[in-house]
Amino acid sequence: MISIDRIRIQGFRGIDFLQMALSPTCVLIGQNNSGKTSVLRAMQMALSDSLPISHDDFHHVNNDDETHRFSIDLRIVATDQFGNRLDHFSEKWAAVFGKHIAKDRQQRDFFAFRTHATWLDDSKRSTKVRTSLSHWDQTEIGPEITTELDAIEYVPIDAHGDLRLDLANDSSFLNRALETLHQAQHECCEANDPLFSELLTVINRLLDTLQGPGSRIPEHVELSTHKIGSFFERVKADASKIVESKFQAKGTQKTLVILSLITVSEMLMQLYRMKALPLHLVIGAEEPETHLHPNAQRSLINQLKTMSNQLIVTTHSPYITSVAEPNEFRALELKNNRVQVRWLPQRMEDIDIRAIKRLIMRLRGEVLFARGLIFVEGLTEEQLVRGMFQAYFGHDPSELGINIIGVDGKSYAAFLMLALSLRKPFCIISDNDGDSQHVVKKQIQEVEEKARYTLKDNRSEAFFLSAGNAMEGELAQMTPIRRELVDTLIACTIRPGSPDDYVNARREQLMQLSNQEIKRRLQKKKAEYSGFLADIIVTNPYQQPLSSLLPSTVLDAFKLIEGWLKKPN
Repeated sequence: MISIDRIRIQGFRGIDFLQMALSPTCVLIGQNNSGKTSVLRAMQMALSDSLPISHDDFHHVNNDDETHRFSIDLRIVATDQFGNRLDHFSEKWAAVFGKHIAKDRQQRDFFAFRTHATWLDDSKRSTKVRTSLSHWDQTEIGPEITTELDAIEYVPIDAHGDLRLDLANDSSFLNRALETLHQAQHECCEANDPLFSELLTVINRLLDTLQGPGSRIPEHVELSTHKIGSFFERVKADASKIVESKFQAKGTQKTLVILSLITVSEMLMQLYRMKALPLHLVIGAEEPETHLHPNAQRSLINQLKTMSNQLIVTTHSPYITSVAEPNEFRALELKNNRVQVRWLPQRMEDIDIRAIKRLIMRLRGEVLFARGLIFVEGLTEEQLVRGMFQAYFGHDPSELGINIIGVDGKSYAAFLMLALSLRKPFCIISDNDGDSQHVVKKQIQEVEEKARYTLKDNRSEAFFLSAGNAMEGELAQMTPIRRELVDTLIACTIRPGSPDDYVNARREQLMQLSNQEIKRRLQKKKAEYSGFLADIIVTNPYQQPLSSLLPSTVLDAFKLIEGWLKKPN
C-alpha cells in the first residue's frame, strides 16, 4: 500500500506557500477564503489532467505582479494497512514508480514529483510539466515524468458538481472510469458476471444511506440495467436524460453526483482487485454536507473513509467533524496574506486523544469552528458563565462564535492542547480553592512545552477566583448580589405558585443568613442553582451595575474576549 504523506504548494490560486503533512484521512477546516478549496484543486491538478489551467490559477500578490508560475509537490511513501510507514515499496508499486524512487535519510523509499505550470502572456496559454524530486526537503529536481500515473486516481466530489459536465469531459475521473469498466465488461462477456451483477443493489444501498431508509432510484431515472454495457452506453449517449427537467432539485442533483462517483469508484476498485493491479484512490470532497441532512452527512463520510485509500474533505459541518479523529484535522487560516496550517501533534497520549474526541462529539464538532473558547470546571460553571456572558455582551456566546466548555474537573490538558495546536484563543475561569491554581498552572506549562506555543502567543490567559474560593464562595462572599442569591435559593426550594406571604417570609429568613451559610446552601443545590441564577443575572431584576453583578475575575476574562471580538487575528 501507499499514501501521499506530504503536499507543498507554491503560487497556486490564493496560496503563496503552503506545506502540510497528510494522513489517510484529512479534514480541512477554516473560514472562507482560507485556502481549503485551493488545496483540493492543487491535488487534482497534480494527480490528473481533468482541470484546465486558467490565468486565475496563478497566485498574484498585486496587479503589477508578473510572476505566472505555480508548483505543486506531492510525496508518496510505502505504508501498511494501518497507515504505518514501511521501508520499501511493494513490487507492484515499485514497478509503477520505477527509476523515480528515491531514498530519504533513513534509507526509506519515497516517490515525489512536482507539477509545474507557467502562464505565457503572449499566447494566453499555459504549459504543464511533471518532474520527479530526488530530495524532498531540498527539492532537488529529477528527470521529467512522461508516463501517466494511472495507478493513482483522484476522485473529486464537488458541492456543486454536475453529472452531465463530468460525462462530457473526456479527462474527468467519471468518464475515464466508465471507459475502463466498459472495456472490462467486454472482457467479461456475461452480463451476470460477479463484477457487474450487483450494480442496482449497490446504487440503492448507497441511496438508502444518503436519502434515508427505504429510498430507491425513481423509476423515471433509468440508472438500472441488466447489461452493464448498455448502461454505460446509455450514460455516455444520453447524459442529458439522466436527470430529467422535473428531477432538477439541488439535493437530488447532488445525490446523483455522489452516487455515481461512489458507485463507479467501488466498481473500479473491485476490478483492480480482481486483476491484482495497484490502485490508490484519493477522494477529494468539497463541502459534501451541502444539501444533505445531518445523518446523511455522517453516513457519507464513513462510507468515503471505508472505500477510499485516502480521503481529503473540506467542511463547515459539525456533523462531519464529529465523526473524524482528532489527528485528522487540518485548520487553515489566512493571516498576513499567507495561508497557515495547524494540526494536533501526531504523537499524543491515548487518554488525551480520547478526551479530545469526547469533546468534539459532545459539542458536535462546533468547538473546531469557534472564534474563541472559555474553559470552566463543570456544568455549574458552564451555565453560570453563559448567563454572565449574555449579561455582559448582550448576546448568547454562540451568537458571537464563543464556546463555553466544562472540562468536568481540573483535567484541562487535552483541551488546552486542542486550542493551542489549532490556534484557538481561550481563557480559563478556574476555582481557586485547595491546590487548584497549582494544578492548572502546571498543566499549562506542560502543554506549552509540548505544543511549543504559549498562552501569550495565543492571546489566551488563565483567570482564578479569589484565594480559597470555588464559584459558590466567590458569589456569596465577594460579590454584592445577596438578593439575587436568595431569589435563586427560593427558586430551588419553593414550588411555583406558593402563596406570596409564604415566599416573602422565606425570603426574609434567607436574607438574614451569613455569607458562609448562603455558600453552603448553594453548594448543597449545586446541580440546580446555576440555571436559575444564570437567568436572574441575565434579567438583572435589581438593576445592578456589571461591576457588582459579576465576579471581578469573570469581568477580567470578558475584557480579554472583547479583544478577540474586536480583532479576530
